[in-house]
Amino acid sequence: MTTVQVGIPGVSQQAYFNQSMDYSYSSTSVFRMDGKIAIATDSASGSFINNQSLTPIWENLTQSEEMQFVSTVSVGHQSSISVVQYNFPPLRMDTLFEIQITKTTNGGYPMYGFATFGLTNLLQSWEQVSVSNGIVTTINNTVTSNDSFVTSQLELISPTAGLLGAVSHASGFTSKDLKVSVRSVSSGIVSGYEHEIVAGSNNLYGPDYIQPILYERLIFL
Repeated sequence: MTTVQVGIPGVSQQAYFNQSMDYSYSSTSVFRMDGKIAIATDSASGSFINNQSLTPIWENLTQSEEMQFVSTVSVGHQSSISVVQYNFPPLRMDTLFEIQITKTTNGGYPMYGFATFGLTNLLQSWEQVSVSNGIVTTINNTVTSNDSFVTSQLELISPTAGLLGAVSHASGFTSKDLKVSVRSVSSGIVSGYEHEIVAGSNNLYGPDYIQPILYERLIFL
């Protein structure tokens, strides 16, 4: 575990630690179906990795995860298998928290200035692949965000308490891409669609600070 000074010097500290895990489990059920013995087996496996780094104003995070679920049902000499895979490619993001003091009260509290919160270099995506009855369904979803910052007025009334005032500046850019495809193993026929949206501005306006859509397209595969 690592502890890093953040926020107000000498007051705020934050601890973090990296994590990793591998897991697996399975279960089997036996029952009758139409007078025949049926055996249903479910199994799951996966892995998880989380890494962090921290400075007084920046936090950097990366993470990845994989999961697989397999279901098998056997009745007599016939069986069906369903496989679902989830892949979460490396999640990454950089978050910012910075305080700028511009005025004090005779060198003490209350203090006045600005607080800036930020999110940039964000990549969040996941993929799901399902195989059942000769049909392969793939879903890809990706979200990216850059230069999302909010600066607001700040009044520190003590080392551990403060009030946020009006927002003086806000910016943000976000894109989302969703792709869905369905493929027949026997015929090779593929159908589906892709939907992409890009939004953002260097100067967002209140009261909701909604990012305007800059680009959007829908493609049928």
